[in-house]
Parts: sequence; C-alpha cells; structure tokens
Amino acid sequence: MTDPEIYLMRHGKKVGPYTLGAVKAMLATKSISSHDSAWYEGLEGWMPVASLPLLAEQAKSERKPLTVIRTKSETSPVPKLVSTRVARITAQHKMISGEHHLRRRSDILGPLFAILGIVILIAGFFYVRNHWLRATWNDEYSQALQSATDENKLVFIYFTRSRTCGWCKKLDSETFDQPEFRGYAAKNLVMLKVDLDWPRYTSSEIQELDKRFQVDSVPLVVILSSQGEMLARFGYKEGGPSVWINELRNFKQ
Repeated sequence: MTDPEIYLMRHGKKVGPYTLGAVKAMLATKSISSHDSAWYEGLEGWMPVASLPLLAEQAKSERKPLTVIRTKSETSPVPKLVSTRVARITAQHKMISGEHHLRRRSDILGPLFAILGIVILIAGFFYVRNHWLRATWNDEYSQALQSATDENKLVFIYFTRSRTCGWCKKLDSETFDQPEFRGYAAKNLVMLKVDLDWPRYTSSEIQELDKRFQVDSVPLVVILSSQGEMLARFGYKEGGPSVWINELRNFKQ
C-alpha cells in the first residue's frame, strides 16, 4: 500500500505533503511537536500528529523480534537498528530546514539593506548640504574680515536664529539660498553667518559683535567695508535676490 501524502499545520499555514517516514523523522528530531495538527486523505479532519491512525498501525507492524548479531569478541547481543530509509529522510528534512532558514534570512536581510541604503542617502545629503553651506558662509569674524581685505570685497554679516525665527527661514528660502544671490555673493561678498540659536555663538567675539551692531532683533544684515567700517544695516527685505543685489550694488569698494 502506498503511503498517503501527509500535510501539517505549522504556524497557521498548511505545509507539505510529507511521507510517513518524513513525519516520523521530524518527530524524532523534534522539528515538529506531537501536538501539531496533521491530515491525510481518508481522515475526517485535522488531528494531532501523535494520534494519526497511520502511525499507530505502522508501529504495530514494526514490532518484530530484534536480530541478534554476535561477534568473536562480543558476548552481548547488538540489535540491528540501522535504517537507511530513515537516515535518508532525516537528511532530506535537514536540507529542507536549511532552505527555510535561508529564506528567513533573505526575508530579514532584504529590508535591513533597504533601510541601510536610505540611511546612507540621508547622511550623504546632509553631508553635502553642510559642506555646501560651509563653503558659502564663514563663521569667524576675524577670518571674514581678513578675506574681505585680501579679496577687496564687502563683508556681509547675517544675524539669524535658524530654529526659532520664522522671518529668518523665509529670508533664507526666498533670497540667500537662491542660486542668483549665491552667484553674486561668490564674486562680490565675504559672507558671515551668526546663528544665535547655536551654542557656539556664545563666545566673547560674537558677544562683542552683538554689542557693537546692536542686534536687538533678527533677521539682521550688516554690510561692512573691507576695513570693517559699517556701511548699512537691513532687516527683512522682501522681493528675492534681485532686490538685495540691486541694494548691494550701491556699495563699492
């Protein structure tokens, strides 16, 4: 009689089919529990693996006297228990289990690599952005003044609060972050940004600038000559890059 195809219910999913020998091997290696549900054609419904009539029938048929092998050096009987079929089924089950582990790993590694890629992209974006901002704005007054003297340019000091000042953010997006203004500034200005929301701007140098230029509100833009003489000061000015560029052209070195 041909063994029926046995299906198992694992973690709420129907898996299989397996041979009777494969089911016995999985029970022996504890890959499945005797309480796991099983079904094969002929049963009225699912039942625990340990209660399968097919297992009980085969257990009765396999109760045969043990074959006793005696050797010259041994006086005690050695039961002949080697079953190549069970060994082959066990090896097959191990291979299947290995494939399942590989699939689980791939299911986990795929999303992990995707998340890692997103993190790298975000980090790269902020690195490039910060590098670009550092290349555009100076953050040391003495260095900015020296560069203005060497290059014969105006000093453009921008007092801002990037975290708490809505008008500062508006001025940045409308004017200072625009390519038209940045192109003009690169040729004619030495840009110094003093962000009062950052802890580093509590230094004595910045406090001296705050006192000297009477920074009572932000945004505030102060224009200096290359020798450090104050030429003008502005608050928020709408109209975009062209308005600011036309205003700055009035000041010549």
